[in-house]
Amino acid sequence: MNQGIRRQNAYTWHVKPLFIFAVIIAALFVGGCKGSRESQLVGTWKASQSGASLDLKEDKTFALGAVGSQTIGKWSLEGSNISLKPDTFGGKTKAEAIKEIDELVKKNPAAAATAGAVKQTLEGMTMVVTEDNKKGSIDIAGGQMKIDFVKDPAK
Repeated sequence: MNQGIRRQNAYTWHVKPLFIFAVIIAALFVGGCKGSRESQLVGTWKASQSGASLDLKEDKTFALGAVGSQTIGKWSLEGSNISLKPDTFGGKTKAEAIKEIDELVKKNPAAAATAGAVKQTLEGMTMVVTEDNKKGSIDIAGGQMKIDFVKDPAK
């Protein structure tokens, strides 16, 4: 009887560490999956029509360069949607940019439609990304303008 107990204890002491190790590895693998999609999205995205580029950085900041201006802010991922929240536009804060846009519209009322689209963009944009993380699109100004992006595989 004592020999059977000793064998069982020896078996338990050898198997338990292996089981615990396997559980830890599985937990790390599953826990790492959430970040894997975000890490696949990090890099440079190029717009096919406008020449704009979007750089998503690991620190959750972004830089969107278009029409000789750059918008900088923070990004987050929810499902297939990348939320882009601008902090600066053309080197100016959102408040400064909006004030400048309003002054421009006072001088040139014909620019009101474009100014409205830019103001909406300053409030935030959403890029919808394909399941393979290689393409995305941003609708601007309630769908009046759409920018399609392709992920640069090199970055």
